[in-house]
Amino acid sequence: MKKILFIIIFLISTLLVNAQLKFEGGLFLGMSASQIDGDAYGGYNKIGITTGPYVNVFMKDWLAIQTGISYITKGAHSSAKQSYMNTHLDYFEVPALANIYFGKSNISFTGGLTFGYLFRSFMDTGGGRKNTEMIDFNPCSYFSLNYKLGKNLTSKIAYNYGLIPNRGFSRAVTYEWNNTVSIVFMYRIMKNN
Repeated sequence: MKKILFIIIFLISTLLVNAQLKFEGGLFLGMSASQIDGDAYGGYNKIGITTGPYVNVFMKDWLAIQTGISYITKGAHSSAKQSYMNTHLDYFEVPALANIYFGKSNISFTGGLTFGYLFRSFMDTGGGRKNTEMIDFNPCSYFSLNYKLGKNLTSKIAYNYGLIPNRGFSRAVTYEWNNTVSIVFMYRIMKNN
């Protein structure tokens, strides 16, 4: 994770120093709703947050590369009395995304990958918290539809799906994938022309 973060920061720093690129940065905050595909509990019942700083580097007026660091809560939750279960997963993610803007429209599209590092996890099936056997590294696909609400405020609805299972490499456990939907507000705090 540290190597990926270093490479992204190095590449963006090099681009900004060696070119007259436009960039902007800010903070985002949102709510995540997730499930784990393959765990037999359906529904986006695990509610969490996603937050962090972001940077957009504009390659063209209609194209920007976005990165940053984000914190996001993922997992699964079922509150049924007969089958209570709460899987809680905390990730730091480094996105490598492309933002596509449609002229002067307030609508834009984002797509790419996120590289997540699992730093805390537990599972509770009614008998108290227990550590889970999840893999530490979780790359995901990422897509969002964005709408500019004002000069510095943008909202987005995002979909994030694991590219590799977050567990299931043993015969005892079926394959499981993170599946997350988020509603996010991004606030721009800096911009160069």
